[in-house]
Amino acid sequence: MDLLPSSHILADRVSKVLDTRRPRVVVAPHLLDDAQLLPVSQLVFQAAQLGCATVIDGSEVLGCLTVDVGALNADYYIAQLDNYCYCMPGMTVVVSNGAPRTHLLQSLTVSYFFGGGYGDEWRYTGHIDHSTWLCATQAFQFQKFICRSMREHCIALCREAVCYLCDMWNVTPLRTSQSGEAVPVAVVPLPTILCSGDDSIGVVKASLRQWNIDVGLVRVVRGDGMGVVCVRAVCQVYNCNRDIKRLAAAVCALVEMKKLADHL
Repeated sequence: MDLLPSSHILADRVSKVLDTRRPRVVVAPHLLDDAQLLPVSQLVFQAAQLGCATVIDGSEVLGCLTVDVGALNADYYIAQLDNYCYCMPGMTVVVSNGAPRTHLLQSLTVSYFFGGGYGDEWRYTGHIDHSTWLCATQAFQFQKFICRSMREHCIALCREAVCYLCDMWNVTPLRTSQSGEAVPVAVVPLPTILCSGDDSIGVVKASLRQWNIDVGLVRVVRGDGMGVVCVRAVCQVYNCNRDIKRLAAAVCALVEMKKLADHL
């Protein structure tokens, strides 16, 4: 039984939001907080029927999942390339679908000639800095031809992290994707004893900061309508889940402190 809503349920929820709010621009993440893939193609189609522009953030998808950005037909698809494409920090790619809105894009890159970069005022001089285009291209080529095994390694780290946290906390994992393709984002329920009260997320986050741990917490609504507070931890290649083990130990300590406080 799936614990998380299926893709057609997500699409139905998206449709209801669009019909109710009638936005001019729809901005959405490709990967949701509960590590499910948003049905982007259907979202884009529904938004287009209402005349809405769509902006999709694929920072946690591009480079770690197989995705045809052009086939999604989003007006703008943006993603940081330093997450899984091994580019320099701060490098971001913007893919614009179709000519009508392309002219609205202006890069923030500062030209080393006059400081105008891609600004219209310098376009006629020919002093245009192409470094951003070259960096983005190199990042994609590096990820595609050299680091293909890194995707599998990050996914393996995620599976290891999920198993480790579930064993340490004695909880059952949630399904992290309806697409059948694993993602390097761990979404694991916290021990129930820490999740009582509406302010439990804030309390747990504040307590974890005492261990210098800052991790994303999200309240996931399961398929049966029940809410579960989960840890959303991104698994990166560089530290082999050392941060995950620190997180597991800190939560175990919080559980013991909570038990002691309840006993007293």
